[in-house]
Amino acid sequence: MDRIGSIGLMDVLPTKILPTWSNNQIGDAYIAKRLDRFLISENMLGLNLQIKHWISRGGESDHKPIFQYFDPATEKHMGPFKLNLHWLQHQPLIEKY
Repeated sequence: MDRIGSIGLMDVLPTKILPTWSNNQIGDAYIAKRLDRFLISENMLGLNLQIKHWISRGGESDHKPIFQYFDPATEKHMGPFKLNLHWLQHQPLIEKY
């Protein structure tokens, strides 16, 4: 992966790291690897994108489908604070009889 980094690319890790390929064998003959991957330019990190990447479990092939979604990162802004003057008046929590 050093060559990938040397040309300004990054390997995006999926939400759950699962193998993307298997030889469909059983027991000791079973082999599974993460062969398929998405590469993005390091320049994309400055675009304020939320990158979602996942590997599906389905498929007819020995390669599992992989998906990537770019979502503009949205920050939750709180609305302006409004003060109700009634909050400042002293109200006893428990009335004494």
